[in-house]
Amino acid sequence: MGVEPTSVVSRIPNSTLRADCCVDDLVLGDGENEECEHMPNNESCKKHITQVHLENEPTPELCSGKKNHLNHTLAKQRHAFAGALAGTFVSLCLHPLDTIKTVIQAHSTVQKPISGIVGSIIADRGVSGLYRGIASNVASSAPISAVYTFTYESVKASLLPLLPQEYRSIAHCTAGGCASIATSFIFTPSERIKQQMQVSSQYQNSWTALVSILKHGGLPSLYAGWGAVLCRNIPHSVIKFYTYERLKQLFLSTTQSTHPNTFQTLICGGLAGSTAALFTTPFDVVKTRLQTEIPGSLRTYDGVFHALREIVKDEGLKGLYRGLTPRLIMYVTQGALFFASYECLKAVFCLEVPKLLAPTIQNNNRSIQNESATSPVLLSKQQTIQAS
Repeated sequence: MGVEPTSVVSRIPNSTLRADCCVDDLVLGDGENEECEHMPNNESCKKHITQVHLENEPTPELCSGKKNHLNHTLAKQRHAFAGALAGTFVSLCLHPLDTIKTVIQAHSTVQKPISGIVGSIIADRGVSGLYRGIASNVASSAPISAVYTFTYESVKASLLPLLPQEYRSIAHCTAGGCASIATSFIFTPSERIKQQMQVSSQYQNSWTALVSILKHGGLPSLYAGWGAVLCRNIPHSVIKFYTYERLKQLFLSTTQSTHPNTFQTLICGGLAGSTAALFTTPFDVVKTRLQTEIPGSLRTYDGVFHALREIVKDEGLKGLYRGLTPRLIMYVTQGALFFASYECLKAVFCLEVPKLLAPTIQNNNRSIQNESATSPVLLSKQQTIQAS
């Protein structure tokens, strides 16, 4: 009885499908593909490839819904890790500027020029005075950045499929606002400790500052200025990410590229950070005033809007923009460094595994080709097909 051909079998299997199967198996683990679970040496991959109907498009069963879901989860984790490293790097670089900005905003009296303030800080506390509170900043920057980028990417990924192309900016804005709310529970106490260290010399380190705040004001004192944090950070995130995404799309449309280069990312990030800083400085001044009050002392301001009114009454509108110059410098640099390092790290985490696996996949493809060329079953089928 002759062999009835039921499919067209190629002598050389589809290398793309082979690569996808091997990468998925090695990245996601052996237990994720139920059909490959009990077959060593990737025999299941060979089985899939030799059964592909090359007359049609590749079968979607090779990339199951479960694998796609796990790939999406791993991608979000990479976003969080990339954001954590980027946030820590930026915090280390820009803390002295933040200290100068805080000292300017905390005092309502006539200010010295920036060079005079730097000189007075160094004269009173030494060069290390510019880095007071950095322990609180560094300890919290990684979890804050991780939560921020994880929340942002998760919300954005959930909203983008629901919106048409012309309304996708809403997803970026909403994701940025949600990320700010999520991080405020970590950010507020961290900022309270950091700014107490920056304006006062009575604390030896961040730990003694934390103990003193809890001792004299309790847990509510640790969250002083939380309302101002939300009033500042939510619009800041919305403006920053909206501006960044729009500028990035503008660059991509002019260069016909799929990803911005490093220079374009620096420009987009710097402009996005400075734009957000310009519009949110008044709430930043209010936050500083609320968080630099001595724990347990008589409160000068009753809340965010009372502080706004009192600052305008006593110092004029100019009082709401104290520290604008160092803040703009800080956020131009912060935006450029954060987005550049974030995009770079995101690319590294997403592409490192395929690059490392490429030689292995190519070697495996060669071995399959050799096997297919010498396999009696395949040769028999090919001869039957040619005879017919």
